Amino acid sequence: MGKEGGEVFIFRDIEMDGMLCGGNVESRVGLAEGSGKKVIGSGGVSGVSDVEKV
Repeated sequence: MGKEGGEVFIFRDIEMDGMLCGGNVESRVGLAEGSGKKVIGSGGVSGVSDVEKV
C-alpha cells in the first residue's frame, strides 16, 4: 500500500477486538518500522496504561 502512495495506515487487530486486554503494540510498531509510514492504532484500549504504551 505504501508503494501505491499510502502515507498513513490504520491498524486494528481484529483477533483482540472487544477483549479489552490492551492493543497489539508490537505489531503496530512493526508495521510502522517496516513501512516507514505513520500508523494509527485502533481499538484494544482497556485503560490509560494502554495509551501510555504507545
